Amino acid sequence: MSNKFLNSYSIFQLLLKYRNYLFFAFLLIRATEFLLDIALGDGDGSIQSFYPYMLLTATKFSLVMGFIALSIVKLSEVDFQNRTQQIFEKLKKASSAYSFFLIAIVYVSFSVYYQQGGFLDNEVEYGASENSTIGFLRHYLSSDMPFLQKIFDVRVTDNSAFQSRELSFVFDYIDAQFIDRCIGLGIPHFYSLSHYIFTLLIGWWLYSFCTKHLNFNAFISLLFVIILWTAPCIFFSATFYRSAKISTSFFLVWYFILLYKVLAGSDKLNNLYSDLKSQIPKIYLGITLLGLAVVFTDRQGFFFMLIVLLFLAFKWLSAPSKNTAMLFFSCLFAVAFNTFYNYYLGGKIIFALHGYYPDFTYQKIPWSMLTDWWHYQDAVFFEEAIDILLQEWRLLLGNVPTFMVFTFGIWLIFTFAKYVPWTFENPLAHQAISVKGIVGALVFLFLIFIILLNMLMRMRHPAIYQEGYFRYYYPIPVTVILFILTLLFIQIIQNHRLVKSSKLAILVLLIAMSNIFSLPSHYAVLRSDTAPRAMRIKNTPVFLEALRNSNNPDYTISDSLASKPIFQFLKNRHTDSRK
Repeated sequence: MSNKFLNSYSIFQLLLKYRNYLFFAFLLIRATEFLLDIALGDGDGSIQSFYPYMLLTATKFSLVMGFIALSIVKLSEVDFQNRTQQIFEKLKKASSAYSFFLIAIVYVSFSVYYQQGGFLDNEVEYGASENSTIGFLRHYLSSDMPFLQKIFDVRVTDNSAFQSRELSFVFDYIDAQFIDRCIGLGIPHFYSLSHYIFTLLIGWWLYSFCTKHLNFNAFISLLFVIILWTAPCIFFSATFYRSAKISTSFFLVWYFILLYKVLAGSDKLNNLYSDLKSQIPKIYLGITLLGLAVVFTDRQGFFFMLIVLLFLAFKWLSAPSKNTAMLFFSCLFAVAFNTFYNYYLGGKIIFALHGYYPDFTYQKIPWSMLTDWWHYQDAVFFEEAIDILLQEWRLLLGNVPTFMVFTFGIWLIFTFAKYVPWTFENPLAHQAISVKGIVGALVFLFLIFIILLNMLMRMRHPAIYQEGYFRYYYPIPVTVILFILTLLFIQIIQNHRLVKSSKLAILVLLIAMSNIFSLPSHYAVLRSDTAPRAMRIKNTPVFLEALRNSNNPDYTISDSLASKPIFQFLKNRHTDSRK
């Protein structure tokens, strides 16, 4: 009987179209066996009674055989070779995605296991300013203040040091609720939910960026993701503290990828103006909103948006186009609006909600440290800022010696200068000139800006120039940016075949392995007596164990721990629910 004859029957056409539902029905019936087994069986997952067993077996057999037969008929309708090729392409894409998600699950599991519940940071417990009476956790979980008032109470959320990053406090609030829910379920910890979500999303977007735009294979792209995830400042910052650095990194990566797509496909976008004018505003609206998200999550994000603004201005002047102009004004709007909010609107909102104006002292750079440098003999800020950059880069790239990453940086700059030309265009004369060396100079200038950022942070917060701070929280945005810069550099090497693909894969694999094997030494630095938060990392497991057994009459809790306000607060919130 031919396929054409069979397809003349409407009932067969219906079965052919919805053949997958036969298999779903089989799975549904298989699941019902467990329910029937409770009443008729012995709990082993199969039916022991004869008639129900025979009925279910016959039904399942019919459904499976029908699904197989109909699939064979459907397969025979098209060219077998094309169908096979399509199947393998789908399997290839699916296997890449499954590999990423498998590694993501392993990463999260390993991180949770390795860090033993996280640790209770001092600012999370007590706060760090004279005006704050409670820490972040009690502030976000307290019921005496509405949501907006919690977010805009910078006396607690920012320790009275106003920095216009209220969006990040929303994520801190979510983290606090997550911790509270888990404590209520008897699983106490101090992990940051937002950190894990943002870290995984950054990894996924960069993985897709590597495979789709930089033409790396799936294996090397996964190794790149592992390198980023095992950078110590990312791996060891999963504890609830602040989400500002990881959230601004998340939005920066998203912003960069969209910016890259728009600039790389500017010719296509120019053609869209005549055909799809309605779609263009949506693209730039999305980029503008992302720019606002970057500047409202952390001041480092604001600094990087200033760099993007300068880059787009140079791009617009050297190669004028409507796309570049719109990108420039989009970035300018984000920077200008954040500045307006920082110096005017934010203070008005805080005063309306709390009756006080924020303190701008922290935003004032102590320039006297530079003009009166002889009073600060130990503060060689520029040299220390260079060292901070080298430390951030070397800890990302396998914990290599400093001189190696310094040499790598020089190689990177000269590679961009030699192989990536910058195009100057004259739209009126329809002329374009490509000049080598400009991109290398821009990369060098970009690294100088990062050094300047490190210098300003060192002047404002001297404690960051410590081994522990190189591995925790503060370097996250710079580390992510350096990672993207490294990816672009490796793409140039691959495209111009400066290094064999096999050797490149081995090198990336060695860096990933070095990052993983270096984690114990990084953790030892964080746990050392001279490192910030060292004692809290050591003592928090006892705190979590006591919280886990707070309703256990046979468990003895020390008086010093039981008297802690944060312990009493968390215990009393869930005493009734866990009895």
